[in-house]
Amino acid sequence: MKKTISVLLVFIFAAVLFALYFNNTAGKSKKISSIEVIRQSDKKKWILSDKNTLDRFANAINDKKKTNAKIDIRSCDYTVTINFEDTSSEDYMLWVDKDINVQGVLMNKDSTWFINKKSNPVFKEILE
Repeated sequence: MKKTISVLLVFIFAAVLFALYFNNTAGKSKKISSIEVIRQSDKKKWILSDKNTLDRFANAINDKKKTNAKIDIRSCDYTVTINFEDTSSEDYMLWVDKDINVQGVLMNKDSTWFINKKSNPVFKEILE
């Protein structure tokens, strides 16, 4: 009986530790150190590093919905490299129309997303 209770207590303790670890790590994204954006038409480059600008750009680019549709689209307007504090990075292609009422598109090598039209004014302001 004592052995069963001991095993049960060890199991409960391990489950609690796992739950605490999972709750503390779930949903946490990597911290962005900078974002490099290159306009493809003229190769103009922006390096965003100001916290407010990083937050606004990241929020705009993350206001998206994934699509599985095949999209036949022109060459991208911008390439975007998100650099993280752990020295890793992620590369994307971004399409943003001059008309702020047109939905943007974001792609990486594996996925495609439609960006919310509400993000267009943020891109327009930052990438002038």
